[in-house]
Amino acid sequence: MTRIVFDKLDERYFDQGVKFGVLYQSSAGGYVDGVPWNGLVNVTQSPSGAEPNKQYADDIVYVNLLSAEEFSATIEAFMAPREFDQYNGVSRTASGLQVSGQNRGMFGFCWRTGRGTAENPNEGYVLNFAYGCQASPSEKAHATKSDTPEPVTFSWSLSTTPVAVAGYEPTAYCSVDSTDPSVSAANLAALEAILYGDENNDPRLPLPDEIDAILGTGVVEVTPIAPAFDEVTDTITIPVTADVDYFNMNTGEVMPDGPTVITEDTVVEARPTAGRTFVGTFVDRWLYEIA
Repeated sequence: MTRIVFDKLDERYFDQGVKFGVLYQSSAGGYVDGVPWNGLVNVTQSPSGAEPNKQYADDIVYVNLLSAEEFSATIEAFMAPREFDQYNGVSRTASGLQVSGQNRGMFGFCWRTGRGTAENPNEGYVLNFAYGCQASPSEKAHATKSDTPEPVTFSWSLSTTPVAVAGYEPTAYCSVDSTDPSVSAANLAALEAILYGDENNDPRLPLPDEIDAILGTGVVEVTPIAPAFDEVTDTITIPVTADVDYFNMNTGEVMPDGPTVITEDTVVEARPTAGRTFVGTFVDRWLYEIA
């Protein structure tokens, strides 16, 4: 047996900073087409729920039930990416008019916070993931210029809808700590290549089950195969594979394996399935024109 040692330098952990924010657009049940969210000032996590609801019987507390937990957050920044407009209730006309009060879709959001110790202030970082995010309308205050000018900061309140996690309760928030000894540095790097994109893959936000699989076993490298196209019958034949999903970009839906007859010019996009990443020289988007 050993005696507890308090306040060891390498165990004085603290968090600081926020950066590498990425907005992911919702598509066909996934989060794709990540774009940088520059100018982050604060990301405030505001979980709620887990409130006690005591039930009495026999003159005692018979059971103490906790309410469901919910995740919400507030993003404060100097700017938001243009792609965020559609999630902020803003649509643009072809001539550039911005129309507010429109429908607000769901998106994914990832950001990074620093983690250090008294011995090493830059020891590591935490990757934070939020799913099913929806932004609420927010105030915008524009003040006069003065002798102490400051840029305007904006804030957006986010509510969330949880996603499924195998073996656990659904959640809208997950994180990965790079200083966790159980986290493989190589597999974490593979995850970040998916989150931020690389020369072969567009950035996307994997769902929690895929993140867990990547951290456990890494990723499988695959190369997409082009679908076959019969110009006479206007038939696209999707290869049978578990490594690649082929999306009809006209509808945003996954195309079934085998032949599909199209009735309009169709763009097909290949995306790696969970736990896969594209490598090599390849094409991942094709235009098929009807006769």
